[in-house]
Amino acid sequence: TFMQPDHIERVYFEFLVQHDEEKFPLPREILIKALLMEGCHVAQPRYPLVHQQPFFTEGIFAQFLRLPPDEQLPSYMDCSLPFTEAANNSLLKLPSFPNRDNGILDQYSHAFAKVMGQAKEISEACNEP
Repeated sequence: TFMQPDHIERVYFEFLVQHDEEKFPLPREILIKALLMEGCHVAQPRYPLVHQQPFFTEGIFAQFLRLPPDEQLPSYMDCSLPFTEAANNSLLKLPSFPNRDNGILDQYSHAFAKVMGQAKEISEACNEP
């Protein structure tokens, strides 16, 4: 948990963790469902990647570059960044816990340990007809 200095007042965003599907053979969507069943607040990240933001896809970025008028600008409408997108597809969004109470952190740790410890069984159960 991030503990800010006393003189800082801050709004907390969210905590992102990366799921290693090779180590724990459970697709992210199934992992999220299993963690939700354990009482965790967990989801996929909610924002598009930077190159998918309207600032780029709608060309607004060109207004801020101060380039010569004849400069050829890239189009981000059909831009694909496979490594970035693959990394993003492995992320889980958790709440930020900005206080000193470790009870909730222990509950999340227990839920993750329980689900990850049964990852193979959960995956097999989800693939049964």
